[in-house]
Amino acid sequence: MLAIELIQLKLDAIVTAGTTATRAVKATSVTIPIVMSQDDAPIGNGFVASLARPQGNITGLSTLEPEVSGKEVELLKEIIPTLARVAVFQSKDAKMLDEIKRAATGMKVQIDNLDISSAKAIEPAFQAATKTHAEAALWTVSGSITRTYHPR
Repeated sequence: MLAIELIQLKLDAIVTAGTTATRAVKATSVTIPIVMSQDDAPIGNGFVASLARPQGNITGLSTLEPEVSGKEVELLKEIIPTLARVAVFQSKDAKMLDEIKRAATGMKVQIDNLDISSAKAIEPAFQAATKTHAEAALWTVSGSITRTYHPR
């Protein structure tokens, strides 16, 4: 109901917070630009065609798309051209890990998958990353890449 009222105001753009709001506004307009935030799967939710080329009238921020994970490896490789090994600290999301591995394979980067699904696993995971001389790390905790860094 609110989405219809917003559309009738003929606004220049609408900013939405969350999947429900974006879905409601999308259902009422294909012409007013929609800037979404806090959506965990804009492709899966049918809001955009791809992260690189959203198409349509929706753009904005994504927090969890697995496709972003492969891009993270590409960015690390650009920053560290000699990058050979990345530690991936992860707790649950196999789909993101698959994307990371796919990107890494094409760039000849070794991926060390390190489980941190419990508090007890965190310290051994860091020790393993140190032992294998990982040059960078990705965190995919709770299904999202949260940080990348180059530990030198």
